[in-house]
Amino acid sequence: MFKSVFKLKPLKISRRDRKYLAEKRQPTVDLEVDEDETGEQEVIGAITDVPEAAPVEPSTPKRYGPNLCKMIANERWLEIQELLNSPKDDVDIIDEDGAVTREVIIHQACSHRAPKEILQGLSSEYWKSLYHADSDGRFPIHVAALNGAGPDIVSFLINSNSASAGIKDALGKTPLHYICEEFLKKNKGTNSLQCHQNMFRTVALLIKSAPSSVNVEDNEEMNPIEYAIASGAHAGIIKEMQKASRYCWRARQKREGWKKHAEYAQYLQDQSSPSSLDSKQLSWSNSAA
Repeated sequence: MFKSVFKLKPLKISRRDRKYLAEKRQPTVDLEVDEDETGEQEVIGAITDVPEAAPVEPSTPKRYGPNLCKMIANERWLEIQELLNSPKDDVDIIDEDGAVTREVIIHQACSHRAPKEILQGLSSEYWKSLYHADSDGRFPIHVAALNGAGPDIVSFLINSNSASAGIKDALGKTPLHYICEEFLKKNKGTNSLQCHQNMFRTVALLIKSAPSSVNVEDNEEMNPIEYAIASGAHAGIIKEMQKASRYCWRARQKREGWKKHAEYAQYLQDQSSPSSLDSKQLSWSNSAA
């Protein structure tokens, strides 16, 4: 501690500022006020008992880790793989607009056609995203199908959350709708024969996981078979989808005793709504939250 006294140069102030000065004066400053002939005041301050300032430690700049959202947008897969294999304390997930969060980080990766290894790494760290529908009612498998995902990606997403394979999004589309509508468009740069083979395998995976989805109509009253025909899918794919459609209809008709196609159509609509998600799966994901 030290004490020092400084004589301040007289300062002229008006009456209007007296109250302000009285309210704002510091407790360590003594003010002496003398009024002169003009009605103004002469203030003499003496600074006394000023405490010794504590030493200021250099501030540590706040660390911001790699922005995973931006890395995915730029498709920097090798860097993302290294990041996922390292400590994640400094990873920043949310983008500047707040549109991408932990709940939809896998959706974003699927929209950029991330490799299977990246999806596996993200699923280990942000598994809740697999069970979360985005603002369009889409699960990761919907987004992947919309962007022409191949059989390896679709198989991984089905194994991660099989119930989502038969769910309709806000447009009334299941993942099978999107594969039939978009697969050939998004993979037109690949070998034609290989492209149709991959589409066939992907369609087969989705029908096996959600058999009734082959007959579901979207909000435009289009079913996956109609989209496949419109997209120019191979005749073999169309034929197998038609077989699956007939088999599914006959099996349900026999089991449920339906006599009219309209009854079956209504059943499909009900079963493919988001509320039909497997209750056990939902309860498990909620309990693990």
